[in-house]
Amino acid sequence: MSIDESRECPNCKIGRCTKSTDTKTLEEYTICIDCGYLHKKYIQRDDKGNIILIDVSEGLVEDNMTRGEMLIDKPYGMAFYEIKHSGFNPMFPIENEEEYLNFVEFINSNADKIVQATISRFVDGEIKVEVIIDNREAYKDESLNRLRELEKNKEKLGKQPLFVDTNEEFDLPF
Repeated sequence: MSIDESRECPNCKIGRCTKSTDTKTLEEYTICIDCGYLHKKYIQRDDKGNIILIDVSEGLVEDNMTRGEMLIDKPYGMAFYEIKHSGFNPMFPIENEEEYLNFVEFINSNADKIVQATISRFVDGEIKVEVIIDNREAYKDESLNRLRELEKNKEKLGKQPLFVDTNEEFDLPF
C-alpha cells in the first residue's frame, strides 16, 4: 500500500509535487510534474530484480536491505510525450541540457509516432512549457478515420477489442 500526498515543490515552490510512500518497503518517491524535481529513496535491486542484502546470512529483514537515494534538486525540466494508439504517456525529469537535446532528437526522429511532446521548466520564477511537437489535431482526425473504418467493416470483422494495438515498436529514450 502507498500513501500519496500533495506538497509544495522544494525547487519551484509553485509546481504540482507529489510524495508517494510505500508503507511496506518504506520507499519514497517525490516528484514535481511541472519543474522535474525528483527525490527518491529506494531499495537497491540487482539486474534480476532481487533485493541486494547487506549481509546475505541475515536474510530479508528491513535493516539488512541496501538502500539508495537519488536527488535531482535543480532539474533542467520535466519531459512529457504521448505515443499514438498506445495509452502510454511517459513523463520524467530532464537533468541537464544534454538530456534535453537527446530528448528533442528522440522526439523529432519519432515524430510520426508521437501525438505531442513538451518540456516544462522553472525559469525566472515561473513554469514555462516548450512544445516540441503537437500533432493532436492530426491524431484526432486519424483516430476518427480509424473508428469510421472499423464501423464500416464491423460485420466483416466481428467483435473487435476496444484497444487496437498498432504493434509498432521503438526504443524509449531513457
